[in-house]
Amino acid sequence: LSFERWKGEGGERWLAVSGFMAGCAAGTKYSALFFPPVLLGMIAAATGRRRGVRPVLMFLVPCAATALPWYLFNLYYTGNPVWPFFSRAFGARYWNETDVAGQTWDLLSHYGTGKSFPALLMLPWNLFAHGELFHTDELFHAHASLSYLLIAGFPFALYAVTRDRSARRLASIAAAYTIFWFFTAQLLRYLIPVVPLYCAIAAAGAGQLLRRFVSPRVLPAGGALLAIALFLPAAYFPLRTVAADGLPPSTPGERDRFLEKRLPSYGAVRFLNARAGSAYTLYSYQVPQMAYFTNGAFRGDNFGPWRYSRIEGAIEAREDTLQIGRASCRERV
Repeated sequence: LSFERWKGEGGERWLAVSGFMAGCAAGTKYSALFFPPVLLGMIAAATGRRRGVRPVLMFLVPCAATALPWYLFNLYYTGNPVWPFFSRAFGARYWNETDVAGQTWDLLSHYGTGKSFPALLMLPWNLFAHGELFHTDELFHAHASLSYLLIAGFPFALYAVTRDRSARRLASIAAAYTIFWFFTAQLLRYLIPVVPLYCAIAAAGAGQLLRRFVSPRVLPAGGALLAIALFLPAAYFPLRTVAADGLPPSTPGERDRFLEKRLPSYGAVRFLNARAGSAYTLYSYQVPQMAYFTNGAFRGDNFGPWRYSRIEGAIEAREDTLQIGRASCRERV
């Protein structure tokens, strides 16, 4: 949206804001690396060769300043700025090629409805009617689909696209990212960047229509009431969650009880934190959430040197093999 302000009004400060935001996104999730090259290409196309360098730098410098530290963080700890991907180029310090292939298969093939042309045509229907196909089964990820209220905005978005150049640019970026998403990791939460763009386009179309038929005196109050009405269905989900689970914890004791109820392993980790502080190493089997609460060193994953298969192999082996592991754990604690 900052990029569009620059396109519509000029002023390179909007390019700096756009670059800053794009850098924040790219430093948060690899899939956001889609946006900086696209916006840089649009900037270069809009400014031409004569004025192309300064606007590009106004975008690129704040983008790099906010994104680069996180890639340097990866490089320092793993030797790979985009770990675990491109391990053949940067090396695999913790994972081997089989691990990378397994993670890649999980992201690209395990979720969604496939990557065929019929699946692409059915994508709008499946996103709303079968949202469960596009999410993981992890504990803290809500099993939900897109709000059906978004469908109500489609006629307004279509109206805006037919009449407004800015809306067409936003729609083009949203469509390009959606296609990129479709042919990579079809996880619903990876579509988060597209939904606000779509809502902005729909709001622009609704505003253009309302200004034609509604008095300027009525429009502000009517718009406010409409916004409240559209928000109420979205408020149902947190209210239902609070009714089922209670209010979020506000004290350390409430937090401990809240977590112990939902994560049975949390009590053991809390005990270790109280007794040993950070001077312990925990191997957690199939409970990855404990990584957030362990004060000591945390081990255990589907991949890497502390992979679950090593423990599973010991379970299937002779009893004394597993006993040695238990004795070693007791000595360390």
